[in-house]
Amino acid sequence: MSISQLASTILIVILGMSCVKDPKRATSDETLVDNDGRYEHSTSAGNLIASALKKEYDLDFAFVPSESLNGNSFALVEPTMNPEDVSRRIVRLFNADRYSTYKVGTMKGAAIKKFVLGRSTEMLRHDLHVAGLHYDVKIRGGLPTVFEIQKDDGSEIKDDQYYRIAVERNNFNSFPGYWFRHGFSRGFRWEMNEADAVTALTSYLSQIKSLAPFSEIRSQVKLLRRSEIAGLTPISQVQGIQHMSPLHGHVVTVEGVVTVLGQMEDGFHEGRYEAYIQSSIPDTDPRSSEGVYIDLGFDLVEDLVVGSRIRVKGVVYEDLANEGLTRTGIREIESVEVVEVQSEFTPAAVVLGGNALKVPSEKISSFQGNVNLSPSLNLKDGLDFWESLEGMKVQVSTPTVVGFSGGKKDYKPKGHAKSYINVFVTAEGTASESQITPAGGLIIDNVAEDYNPEIIRIVDHHLAKGVKPSFVFEIGNRFNYNIEGVIGYDQNLFGGGEYAMYVTSEISGLAELKGPEDKPQTKVMPAEKDLTVASFNVENLSAAEDDYRFERIGKSISYNLRCPDIVNLVEIQDNTGAFDNRTQPTPPENRQNTSAKETLIKLIAEIKDCPQAVDYKYVEVEPQENQEGGEPGGNIRVAMIYNSLRVGFEAKNKSGALDENFLDASGSLKYNPGRVAASDMRLRGTRKPLISEFTFRGEKVFVIGNHFNSKGGDTSLWAAQQPPRFGSENRRSQIADAVNDFVQTILRDYPDANVIVTGDFNDFNDSRALKILAGSQLENLANAKDANGAPLMAANDQYTYNYGGNSQPLDFILVSGNLLKKSPEIQALHINTDFMWQVADHDPIISKYTFD
Repeated sequence: MSISQLASTILIVILGMSCVKDPKRATSDETLVDNDGRYEHSTSAGNLIASALKKEYDLDFAFVPSESLNGNSFALVEPTMNPEDVSRRIVRLFNADRYSTYKVGTMKGAAIKKFVLGRSTEMLRHDLHVAGLHYDVKIRGGLPTVFEIQKDDGSEIKDDQYYRIAVERNNFNSFPGYWFRHGFSRGFRWEMNEADAVTALTSYLSQIKSLAPFSEIRSQVKLLRRSEIAGLTPISQVQGIQHMSPLHGHVVTVEGVVTVLGQMEDGFHEGRYEAYIQSSIPDTDPRSSEGVYIDLGFDLVEDLVVGSRIRVKGVVYEDLANEGLTRTGIREIESVEVVEVQSEFTPAAVVLGGNALKVPSEKISSFQGNVNLSPSLNLKDGLDFWESLEGMKVQVSTPTVVGFSGGKKDYKPKGHAKSYINVFVTAEGTASESQITPAGGLIIDNVAEDYNPEIIRIVDHHLAKGVKPSFVFEIGNRFNYNIEGVIGYDQNLFGGGEYAMYVTSEISGLAELKGPEDKPQTKVMPAEKDLTVASFNVENLSAAEDDYRFERIGKSISYNLRCPDIVNLVEIQDNTGAFDNRTQPTPPENRQNTSAKETLIKLIAEIKDCPQAVDYKYVEVEPQENQEGGEPGGNIRVAMIYNSLRVGFEAKNKSGALDENFLDASGSLKYNPGRVAASDMRLRGTRKPLISEFTFRGEKVFVIGNHFNSKGGDTSLWAAQQPPRFGSENRRSQIADAVNDFVQTILRDYPDANVIVTGDFNDFNDSRALKILAGSQLENLANAKDANGAPLMAANDQYTYNYGGNSQPLDFILVSGNLLKKSPEIQALHINTDFMWQVADHDPIISKYTFD
């Protein structure tokens, strides 16, 4: 990834290289170091700490956050300082109690560049003191105009090369913070080592005989601006009729009525006031928004309240999200004047849905390329439609709930809630009828590339105090009243941006929490001649979890799924579960121990009160430690349980993680259970499929359980670059090809073999990967029809997952031709996606086959 590719969505970035030579050695015996200007450029104290870390821990680069340095502090540094002097003089230069520990690991050059640039544009200040490299960022109106970065000898930082770095530990704990937003969750390979800044300084200063001029400016971030535009500028002209403001970087004076006002609560900007204001008299062009974001700083002007008409002078900014879309706003405020404490001209809300304005319901964007280059908004596209309302008051007509995240969505003991909530809704009459699920949700149509741009994201926020994480909803809940609020654009946890609604009217929850016993039961049940096979992604289940979740998942299998004969279990973790590599190294008991025996036994113990007699046994193959994806230390894998009173299983030749499986001369697996394509390079670094050979009523049944790689790394549907890039599908296609190869080896010699391929495929039923997986050997039951030509599953009822309000099918069951002759039935059982208090984030699927 080149620097230009890194900034491909930032139109005006100018990348360059400078030739910065090695700092000269000082000739004096002592030097004064301080922290003056730490948020504008590197300081001598920051350079000293970074240099000590780099030298003492043999790093390529060290990153010291500006916030760790104490302002207005200085110290005299001498050659060969003793530890007592270091402790007395130098340690007070930074907050050693909080900022002493650094994570050591490796990261590619491209990711390091993205980290430095992203951190600078997000914080709009100098935020990283460095050793081993130099950088210069110039930002105008929120967008970088210059980004220069190179090693300290002037040579290039190579995109594909790994460099050894150290980053201060607290940055991994901030929420949201470096960990997700700046690539560390994927790109940082922690060596399980930590560096201590005090130790590094003590050792470094005890050895150094001549002092480098630490006052050298190694890094800087400068904020630039364009000229001032005289007089009042209408907000509609600030917003323009495209995504980027035509006035960004200019100083303007705008006037409008405050529609929402609040004080920020996140760790980066806590205490700052922000607001949206809207023109009282709109222009006649529906493409230009009449609202705009205002960063008011830490001091609130007297008498400024919601409803005030104010006049604001400042710089037009485009606040940049990771994937290139921006929020237009006014920052670097020079003055705020309250013209009227309560304006008599309150802006009217734009009514969405009902008999009023229709929200686009088909295309997120029809533009090809970077939408920031589009000369004007196309209001038939969802992306452009919401941009035309950015900052404006809206009223959503009697909305329907189509999704949620946070709050009480995930299962915990009753009463627990996450500290945030998102509720996804559609306005009355805006959803496409053909995509409405039986529960009232909204399923995607990936073939038509219809990802439901009509969905509105309601957030709890300091600008939306009425939305509470304690609210409970179900998919299909409908408000019997209209909801008012302001459409904004916010950066999310992962650094991308999303349009959001800050509710300003009354709002409440609409449902009560339900346990498994209050949710649907399957219609697919075992019988004497009927074999039932299910697949269930149980979301990182480990024996280390509390008993509540095991109890509820066990209840889901016994009561809701009614105790299938075979259950393919996705995301089973080892006995000790994941460790948090943001805060701790691999615990000793988690090393070289990837067994999930205790996890599976604990789950089986909670499968009670089945409609028929059961004696569940488990099968698994232990994965390579920390080599197959998932949460660090969790060692997720596919496992299976089976009812040994109805299904036969003969264990054969214990399989290692990389042992290749095949059929022997008798038509049985060499390893049972075993793995498919265990050492195939197409599956390197990801979960390996598990294959088990069972018998039922005298016939062999091969079940292959899968967990294909996730969509991580794909660009957002709402990114600036359109159409989005789905790079992860190439890997899934490769995995699908490897699994299909194995299926072919079975069916080539045994055409009537019973083969079931199931699991979480992280892709849609008509995707390239699923088509490759099926080939001509298998049929996806989601696409199959019964003897009368009727679909086994309705298209709007196949979903097993919900993301951002989009119900979508990701879990499937594919079968060989012989099983198609056995009157197959299939059901996606919606016990999680349609409800809060979920025991896992996927719905299970279950199938049945009649063996005469």
